[in-house]
Amino acid sequence: MFELHYSNKKAGDLVKLIIGGTDNAGKKIEVVNSKQLEILRIPANPDDILEIIVCPAGSRDAAAIRFYGILSTSANEDYNKRINDIERQIRQLNGDQKRVKQLEEQLEALRKERDDALKKVEEQAQFIASINKDRASEIVKKAIELIETNKDIQHALELLDNIKLDEAYLDAQGKKIKAEAEIKQVIEGYKLKISLLQDKKDIPEKIICYEKIINIFIENQFDLLELSTIYDQVGIEYMRQFKYETAVEMLTKAIEIKRKMLLSTDASLLDSYLHLSWIFNAAKNYSAVLSTNQIVIDTLKKYKMIEWRLVDTYRLSAEALLKLKEPKNALPYLKEALDIAKTTQNTKSDAMKLSIILEITGKVYKEMKQYEQALPYYEESISMKENVLDNLNPGLAFAYDDMSKFLLETENIGRAIYYEEKAINILEKSRTPHDVRLINLYTNLYNHYGIFKYYQKALDVQHKVLQKYEKLYPSDDNRFPHLYRYIAENYILTGDYSMALGCHENALAYYNSITDHNRSFVAGNYKDLAGVHLLLGDISNAMMYFEKILSLADSPGNEESIFVFYNIAIQITNSVMSKVSLQDALEYQLKTLPILESRLDPKNQYLLNALHMTGFIYMILSDYHTALGYLEKAVDIDTSKSKNYGYLAFAYNNLGYTLTHLNRGVESEKYFNLSENISPRNSWLYRNKAVWYATQNRKKEALDALEKAVELGYNDLAWLTNIEQLNILRMEERYVKLVNKLKAQGNQ
Repeated sequence: MFELHYSNKKAGDLVKLIIGGTDNAGKKIEVVNSKQLEILRIPANPDDILEIIVCPAGSRDAAAIRFYGILSTSANEDYNKRINDIERQIRQLNGDQKRVKQLEEQLEALRKERDDALKKVEEQAQFIASINKDRASEIVKKAIELIETNKDIQHALELLDNIKLDEAYLDAQGKKIKAEAEIKQVIEGYKLKISLLQDKKDIPEKIICYEKIINIFIENQFDLLELSTIYDQVGIEYMRQFKYETAVEMLTKAIEIKRKMLLSTDASLLDSYLHLSWIFNAAKNYSAVLSTNQIVIDTLKKYKMIEWRLVDTYRLSAEALLKLKEPKNALPYLKEALDIAKTTQNTKSDAMKLSIILEITGKVYKEMKQYEQALPYYEESISMKENVLDNLNPGLAFAYDDMSKFLLETENIGRAIYYEEKAINILEKSRTPHDVRLINLYTNLYNHYGIFKYYQKALDVQHKVLQKYEKLYPSDDNRFPHLYRYIAENYILTGDYSMALGCHENALAYYNSITDHNRSFVAGNYKDLAGVHLLLGDISNAMMYFEKILSLADSPGNEESIFVFYNIAIQITNSVMSKVSLQDALEYQLKTLPILESRLDPKNQYLLNALHMTGFIYMILSDYHTALGYLEKAVDIDTSKSKNYGYLAFAYNNLGYTLTHLNRGVESEKYFNLSENISPRNSWLYRNKAVWYATQNRKKEALDALEKAVELGYNDLAWLTNIEQLNILRMEERYVKLVNKLKAQGNQ
């Protein structure tokens, strides 16, 4: 027993008690009831005794480690059950892509919750280990005993039933002697229950417990400062339940109490302001984030408290300004944060925080499209993480992935591939499974490879994705057909049409296995199969799939996929034109057009495309009178909302060419000019203008137009040397040079 006297303190004033690390014999010790000693005040009754409970150093941690094993096992079992339930729901869904996506988002969120919960298990274990069982209530003692004997927390939660705790509270109220101590034991029971609920994410139940503690504090006029801490904690729980207004109300109460009882520089008060800022950020009230953070910044700067809390506040304000699309205003905050962080980093944790600030600064410059300024910050952030983190740490992989995305935006694809490969290498060797994140990285990588035309490398990565799918998802999962189609595209680009055909057939087998399939996907799959058969020279099977698409598009109730169908129809028409014959292409187009005309608004731009394509085929077949009718209908469609729409430019161009062949040259010039205003780099436009100039006997302009067409990529030597209207140019030196140039390039 001992007494401490404070001549300059009065009852209720806060004091700080520091307890040494050794006893009088020099043995190392640690405090057991450290939570109880965090907030100490001068008691109103001088006879009130404060117990300080110590034990040999390491004893409490040994108990905490024992509880950690129990709690982490319980947390994993609970989450795995919920995860398996959602995965079962996904497997049972047939074609409901929207619901599948919702469940996948829930699944990803649940996995993140599990990871977060496991991080908090250590804190829970320390809390339980610090409870003074000699002074604890019977219900708390029994709950701890159940955790230790049954190796789970469910029995403890059942014992800590709200009704039983309420009964204990009412019983304690009825006792005048030791009433306050017993009531506080009830509070301790609620706190223990809250701690045990951490990994279960049972936010409503936790809030109920907090509210009961608050009511007990108010009814019994217990310590206000401790009550403010409860307000702070329950505010965070309301935030997690998306009840932002109530969360703000709780934090405001906490701040009001702390402002009256604490100095403005007190860490507890400043933390409450930061918690309030978190809530405003979650509610996307970024202006309130800035104003709240500014209170912390002004206080810390006024009293010259240059510390990491100031750095973190600067960073949070900068992130809020990024969300407000004010990257330029974020830069001063980041500069202040960097100036402090670079001079105060002493630990690996400090270095990691600095690397995050550097990364955010890079993002600010990226948002401003100032890529040269952004790059050094990204590079320095990566360098710091490489120095701090283990070379197989997933956090380093995610940093490499962010760098890859930045480089992709700057069109530095080669370096983007380098960092994506480094990220993948880490996750593939990581001890912790990151299959979903790996799939995302693989997807990014094979897209990068595609840009560089590394089709075989892309295929290798896509097969890794397929292996991950087979490990993670049931065979009827809707991811498989999409992946098969992507793999087929790369097989086509490598020239392996047989493998491409097999992949598309696998996708079709999936669609045929479900009754409620998406007809747009099926139509797309038919188009893919038709295209591969064309590449294999199998015209019969290609036309069979074309007919299947027509039948599918013409079936009742398929209006929602008409635009998808039209895009497929255009691609098929082009394929037939290039691989089969113009007559077959025209036959297919004449079947397609009535379907579109019966379903689309007469002014719809998709109808413009269809009319133009039909007129274009007639034009190529030299049936200019028929072509004229379709092309005039096409350009008559109102396109004021998209004057740069490409097919309108093509329609104007081909209408001008058709009118040239019908000896209506004055009208031709009008449509060529309209086409050039929309699409001035179309090689076919200048090809057609050359014919028109030649019919006007304007040789120089005709040759200028031909040279422009070739410059922009036109290379049909057979057309150039055979079309009758260009006969007047055959002996011109410029024409001969142009023909020889195309021959030298291997054109026919």
